[in-house]
Amino acid sequence: MKTDNLFSLRSIWGNSQFDYALVPSSGHSGGIVSIWNPYIFVKHKIISNLNVLIVQGRWLDVKLDIYMVNVYAPQDEEGKQNLWRFITEFMSTNPGHYIIFGDFNSVRNKSERFGSVFSNSNASYFNEFIANGNLVDIPMGGYKFTRVDKSCTKGSRLDRFLIADLTWNHLGPLTAVALDRTISDHHPILLRRCTADYGPIPFKIYHSWFQADGFDKVVADFWSNGYYRKSSSALINFKNKLQGLKSAIKGWVNTRRSRIEVIDSLREELRSLDLHIDVRQGLHHGGEKRMKLVNEIHKLEREQKEDLIQKSRIKWCVDGDENSKFFHGTINKKRKQLSVRGIKSNGQWVEEPMAVKQTFLNHYSIFFSKVTSIPYSARSNRFKMVSQHELEILESEVSLEEIKEVVWDCGSDKSPGPDGFSFGFIKRYWNMMKNDIFAAISEFFNNGDIPIGCNASFITLIPKIESPLVVNDFRPISLIQKIKGYHQPSNI
Repeated sequence: MKTDNLFSLRSIWGNSQFDYALVPSSGHSGGIVSIWNPYIFVKHKIISNLNVLIVQGRWLDVKLDIYMVNVYAPQDEEGKQNLWRFITEFMSTNPGHYIIFGDFNSVRNKSERFGSVFSNSNASYFNEFIANGNLVDIPMGGYKFTRVDKSCTKGSRLDRFLIADLTWNHLGPLTAVALDRTISDHHPILLRRCTADYGPIPFKIYHSWFQADGFDKVVADFWSNGYYRKSSSALINFKNKLQGLKSAIKGWVNTRRSRIEVIDSLREELRSLDLHIDVRQGLHHGGEKRMKLVNEIHKLEREQKEDLIQKSRIKWCVDGDENSKFFHGTINKKRKQLSVRGIKSNGQWVEEPMAVKQTFLNHYSIFFSKVTSIPYSARSNRFKMVSQHELEILESEVSLEEIKEVVWDCGSDKSPGPDGFSFGFIKRYWNMMKNDIFAAISEFFNNGDIPIGCNASFITLIPKIESPLVVNDFRPISLIQKIKGYHQPSNI
C-alpha cells in the first residue's frame, strides 16, 4: 500500500496499532478495507474478490475463531445474486462462526426505502440469502435509514450486520447503532457487545419443581400455617398469602444446590465408579449402583429440559426435538431479538437503562392515567341485547365448580401473571387453595371492587418492526393472570 493510503488508514483508526486487509477500487466501484486491533483480533487468512473481503482469525476477547466478512455489493441484480451465492457456498464449505457486515445495496422490505423504486425480486433474493445462511439480522438503533442521498429525497437501509445463528447464540448481548453521518451519505454502523441491567428478573414457578423433594411440603406448610398480613378483605388476604408463599419458595430454592452442580457431581461419581470397575475388572453390586447414578442424571436432565421447554413456550410435539440445545437457542434468540437496547428520546438515541425506562414511563403515563369519568351514550336498538335468562345467569352467585371449570380451561404452561404462579401450579394445589380462591372471587362479585395491588400487571413491549427506534414502534401488551370464561353457563 502507498504511504499516503497508510496515513489515511492511520487517521481513520486513530493510532498506528492496527492491522488491515483491503480490496482495491476498480473503475467507478470503491474498494473495501477492514481494519482491526491486532491485540484483540489475530488474522489467520484472507479471502477476497471484488465485492467481498473475508478475514478469518481469532477474536481473543471471546476466545472465538471467526470469519469477518466485509461486503460491498454491486448495483446490478445479477451481480448481487452471484455475491449471495458465493458467500452461501463459502459458509457451507467452511463451517464456523460468521459476522457479515457492510453495504449490501439491498433492502428487505418496502419500509426500508423511501423516494426510490422498491424491487420485490431484489428483496426476495436478499431475504432468501439470509434464510439459507441461517443468518440473524441484528436490529439497529439510532437511525432507520443508513444511506440518504445529497438531496435528502431518497433513503435506504443498505448497511447492516448479519450474524450466523451459531455465532448469535455463542456471543453475549449485541446491539447495533447507526451513528451520525455528518458529511457522508452513509451512516457509520456500530456493533458492540453490551449488557443492559433493567432490574431484577421477575419470580417464576417452574413445573419441574413439582417433582423435587420438599417442594410440596414447603407449599403445604406455608398455606396451612405460614405467616402473612391478614386483612378483612379476602382478595387482599389471597394476594398477601401468595406473596408470603413466594418468599417461602425463594428460600427453598436458595437452599438447593444448582442442578448443573448436582449433575456434574453425579457424572464425576459415575466416572470414578467406572475407573474402579475397570481396575478391579468388575465390582460387586457395581451395576446396581451405576444404574442408580444414571437414572438420577436422566431425571435431573429431564427436569432441566422441562424448564427450557417452559421458558421457550414451544410445544414438544410440534418440534419433535429432544435436544435441549434447540430450546437454549430458541430462548436466547427470542430474548435477544425482543430485548430493548435503546430508544430515541427527544430526538436523541439513549441506551442507559434508567433513561430508557423513563422515556417509556413518560409516554405511557399519558395513556394509562386514571379516568375520572366515562362518558355514557345511549345504545342503539340495532345491537343485540341479552335475554332475561342470560341476565339472570350473569347476575347469579358464582359457584366453586364454575370457578374450577374455568381454571381447568386455562393452559397450565401459559405465561404466569406478575406473581409468577402459573395455572399449572393452581391446578396442582387446587384442593389446598380452592377456599381462598372462592372467597376472593365471591368478594369481587359481591362488592364489584378490586383493591389496589390485587390487579397489578406487567406491560411487556413487543416490537412492531424489525429495528424499533421510538416508543410507537412497540406494541404494549398487559401480562395479567385472570380467570375468564367465554361460554355459558359461566359468569366468570
